[in-house]
Amino acid sequence: MRLQIFYRTGRGRVRAHNEDSLAIDDYIPPLEMSASVQRLLDTDRPRVVLVADGMGGENSGEIASRLVGERLAMRLKEITLGQSSIVDMLRKTNRDVFDETTVRPELGGMGSTVAGMVIANGDGWTFNVGDSRTYRLQDRYLEQLSHDDSADSVSYGHEDNHAKTGRITQCLGGARQFIEIDPHVRRVRLATGSQFLLCSDGLSDVVSLDDMELACAEVNGIKVVDALFEAAMTAGGPDNISIILVRVEKRMGRLPLEA
Repeated sequence: MRLQIFYRTGRGRVRAHNEDSLAIDDYIPPLEMSASVQRLLDTDRPRVVLVADGMGGENSGEIASRLVGERLAMRLKEITLGQSSIVDMLRKTNRDVFDETTVRPELGGMGSTVAGMVIANGDGWTFNVGDSRTYRLQDRYLEQLSHDDSADSVSYGHEDNHAKTGRITQCLGGARQFIEIDPHVRRVRLATGSQFLLCSDGLSDVVSLDDMELACAEVNGIKVVDALFEAAMTAGGPDNISIILVRVEKRMGRLPLEA
């Protein structure tokens, strides 16, 4: 099988900077994108896609989210696929964020959420820490696979986006002293035609589930992601917006080496 990845990120209408980061395997896209982009990945080795939503003063949120993306992509090469291995990968990355603030005290308190997928050997695993989300898209309906680490958490079901209003209860970093994390990891079935949506709360907090599902009914993946992005902008774009759509398809010949 191979993966079609469609993605876009941007600062929205209100924020001066984009503190979100995306990772498409070991590629970190630019922070401001005027339109969605497609990327194809073979699954002949483990792959990761993720959304990270940084937080902290000045530009420290941007640094935290990029660090999370880079380190998780790097560590993917070390793991033996499974829940405990992915949890360990996330906990090491959490330690990395704290270690960076030790070296650079001015970044103290920076942190990041993360929501992502690991795909290898025909298996898929979703993971998250914080309130960035992963959904399964099936029969034009979105099912939330991630667990919101927030005061009024939403998880594992067909829930209304606007039920979540609380402050997040855990993230990678985010404190002056080290705090261990309890990541949420879930195995998911992959088959030709499987689709998954990953996003920061810049989308899920302001666009209703019904409107997200309406956008996802489009066949063209580029148009899906652009429609979701524009829906968040139409809703005021109060936060940074990051979106990844993953489609699993049958592999048809070899991909170019740069893919």
